[in-house]
Amino acid sequence: MQKIKVLLGIIIITLSLLVPTSGSAAIFTPNVEARAALLVDFKTGQVIAEKNGSEKLPIASISKLIVVYMIEEMISEGKITLETPVKVSKELATFSQDSSVANTPLAEGREYSVADLINAAMLPSSNSTAMVLAEVVAGSQSKFYQKADQLISTWGITGVNLVTASGLPNGSLENLKNKSLPDDAENKLSARDVAIIAHHLVQKYPEILKVSSQKEVSFPGIRGHPIQLKSTMPIIGAATSYNFTGLKTGLTANDGTTFVGIATYQTRQVITVVLDTGKDSKYLQVFDQTKELLTQTDAQAKLTKYDTKTFNQSVTVKNAHPQNVKLVLQKPVYLFIPKNETVQPDTKNLIYSIPLIAPIDKDEIVARAELQFNSAGITDYLGKAPKLSFVSVQKVEEKPSIYEKIGDWIRNIFK
Repeated sequence: MQKIKVLLGIIIITLSLLVPTSGSAAIFTPNVEARAALLVDFKTGQVIAEKNGSEKLPIASISKLIVVYMIEEMISEGKITLETPVKVSKELATFSQDSSVANTPLAEGREYSVADLINAAMLPSSNSTAMVLAEVVAGSQSKFYQKADQLISTWGITGVNLVTASGLPNGSLENLKNKSLPDDAENKLSARDVAIIAHHLVQKYPEILKVSSQKEVSFPGIRGHPIQLKSTMPIIGAATSYNFTGLKTGLTANDGTTFVGIATYQTRQVITVVLDTGKDSKYLQVFDQTKELLTQTDAQAKLTKYDTKTFNQSVTVKNAHPQNVKLVLQKPVYLFIPKNETVQPDTKNLIYSIPLIAPIDKDEIVARAELQFNSAGITDYLGKAPKLSFVSVQKVEEKPSIYEKIGDWIRNIFK
C-alpha cells in the first residue's frame, strides 16, 4: 500500500506566566545614559533588553557594515575575491589624504586588495576605503546608496535613505557630497535596525568576526612601506567574561559614540547595541555602557532551557497502531525570562489544526509549534518567534485494513 505522507500539525503552545509582568516589550529597560540600547539573543532573535530601540538616530561608521555585507555577497557569488585588486580613483585618493575626514591615506591609481579594504573599513573605520568598496559594489557613490536602501528594505528596514557609505555627514564628503541634500544630512537608523543589519552580516558571513576580532592589521602605505592599522574597539580581547568578537563602532560630532557588538552571554551569542552616548561623553563610555547593559541583565533575566521534559504530549494518530503516540521536542530551545518568575506550559491551550495519519517513522517531525507567551515581555523578537519541531518517540505503523487481515489469515492457513 502506498505510504501516506505525514501531515504536519501546527501546535500553538501558550506559556502562562505565574507572575504577571508589565512594562516594555523586552524583559527590561536598561538604565544606561546612552540614548538607545538593545540586547538580542543572536539565535532566537529574542529582545532581552531595550531602551528607545525604535527611534532613528545617527549611527555614523556602523553604516560601514552595509557595504561590507554587500562586498561579502559579491565574494560569495564569485564576482570578486578577497585578492581582487581595486584601483583608487583620483577623487577618492584626494579625499583619503584629508586627515579631517579620513584616517587611511590611499594612493591614486594604486591597487589594493579587497581584503585590505575590508580590514581598513572595519578596524580603524576608514571612511575612504568604505567609499572605495561602495564603488566596487555599485560603480558610484550615488548608485551605492540606492542599492543599499533596496537591500535593507528587504530586511524590513524602511523609512531610511542612506546618505553615505562611510557614515559621515553629507557635507563631510566635500566634492563627493550630494548637492541636493543639506550638509548635516546623515545616516539614521534605530537600535533595532542596527541589530538586524549585524545579524544578517554575521549569520550569513560569520567569517567577518575573524576580521573584527583583530587588534591590528598591516596595510599598504602610500610611501611604499606597510603601516599598522589598529582597531577602534578596545573591548575586543579585553578581560571581560563576555568575549566580544566584534563588531563596529561609530563616532558622531554631536551625538557621541555608537557601538554594535557580538558577545557571549550565559553561553549564548548576543548582539549588543548602544547608540549616542552624548556629545560630551568620553570615547570609552560606549564600552562601559555596553558592559553595564550586560551586567544589568544578570539581575533582570535568566536563561531557561525548554526540552523534552517541558514539551511533550500524547496524541492520537488515525489509522495507526499504536494509536496513542508521544510527541517530544526535537531539540531544546533556550529563552530568557524575567529572573524572579516561573514559566510553565499550559497544555489546555494545545491545538491541532491537522490530524496526524500513519505511517510515521521514529524521530520524524510530525508537528511544528510557534512559541507564544501571555506576557509581552517574552514575546519580543527582531523577526518571528522561534519555531519548534516535535517528533514521534516511536515508529507508528499503519493499522491493517479488514481485507489485509483476512488475507493474512488465509496465508497463515496454507503455510
